[in-house]
Amino acid sequence: MYKLLIVDDEPNIIDGLMMLFSKYDKYELDIIKALSAEEAAKILSVTKIDLLITDIKMGNMSGLELADIANEMWEDCRIIFLTGYNDFNYVYEAINKKNVKYMLKTECDSTLIRMVTASLDELTQDIENKMLVEYAKNIRQDMETAVNMLKQEFYNNLLSGITRTDEQIISMPKSIGSQLHPSKPTLIVCSKAEKNLLIINKIEDIIRSFLGGSLLFDYFIIDKTTILWMFQPIALNSAENEKNKMQCQQAKMVIKGNLETIQNKCKAVLNVNLTFILGSKFVPLLNLHDEYVLVCNVLNDIDNSCDHIMIIDAGEYTQIEHGDMPRTHNIIRKINTFIKNNIDSELSLTKIAAAVYFNPSYLSRFYKAATGKNIIEYISEVRLEIAKNLLANTQLKINQISLKTGFTSPSYFTAFFKKSTGLSPKEYRDSFHKPV
Repeated sequence: MYKLLIVDDEPNIIDGLMMLFSKYDKYELDIIKALSAEEAAKILSVTKIDLLITDIKMGNMSGLELADIANEMWEDCRIIFLTGYNDFNYVYEAINKKNVKYMLKTECDSTLIRMVTASLDELTQDIENKMLVEYAKNIRQDMETAVNMLKQEFYNNLLSGITRTDEQIISMPKSIGSQLHPSKPTLIVCSKAEKNLLIINKIEDIIRSFLGGSLLFDYFIIDKTTILWMFQPIALNSAENEKNKMQCQQAKMVIKGNLETIQNKCKAVLNVNLTFILGSKFVPLLNLHDEYVLVCNVLNDIDNSCDHIMIIDAGEYTQIEHGDMPRTHNIIRKINTFIKNNIDSELSLTKIAAAVYFNPSYLSRFYKAATGKNIIEYISEVRLEIAKNLLANTQLKINQISLKTGFTSPSYFTAFFKKSTGLSPKEYRDSFHKPV
């Protein structure tokens, strides 16, 4: 599944594009919208976006500036500039940016669909090529048994809380073939599979292909289905300062943003379902014990539900129910409740999935299998029922009801309502107030 972010300061254009891409079936899309470049920049700071469709000229921040932010945060992000300004300077600056296409708003929908397909085809091919390159680069010989035993002993002691500061321990990571520095900030990520991980080297290759450019990492095998990964930003020094803290925060976002893609690739290439649990923060490598205990506590909570594909931040984690993680009917109930409570806001798969710690791609399949309907269908049903109730029982204006049911454009709300009921909102309301 790819994440598509649509940005325009005209709600009608946003809703029209949302409707257009709701019928797109070449690739599975999670569509997110923003009514300003500033709002889109906030989304880009916390969500990995694969394709950005944006107007060029908007308010205080232009689409060109937004493209620079997207490229800096997510280097593989594809960008399509969609604008009414047929100006050479805009075109020249736009087409000279990385992974960019350009078209005018006056062109037909089929042109945009072809452009989106071409961009996602390129992205898909680039991911495959990156995998091939990484596999070619990382054909490694089996590590000697003695080195493996030394590595296991070192990390066992480290995670058990045995702390030493002598020169032998400080130099140990290098002696066991690890690039990690003992005093630099480290984030742990635990991966849990539903079956034996006999293909750890291939999982390592997949992680390296997405995160190896900016992060050093090593791993420790906890048991046959559980692995602990340790990440350090390449550019950090060992001193604690504000710059390091900001880089660590950004590094965690990059790790978290790529985990869904790593999960999907492991499923597609290796047929392995992986759940990931992130530590709460970066700490020095030699002080991982408390973070490890925190991650293990979350792992124990979800151990009976490892058949679900989840991404959990241990620092934000709260049990959904007392005791074990809930089974299917409780998860569906929580999803439905979240949708009803947030029906007036943007309801992307990514946002809903975060409420139950699911991989967004997996959430869609899980909901369909459990309920027999698409999650988008359920959202539409909830919006329709709430709209009917408000029309029949309140004097709220149509545009107010539109906002309360998650539509930024009253005209799009009217079109949705009429298509669903055969009546316009006004006609539906009038049917409850006929003169006696």
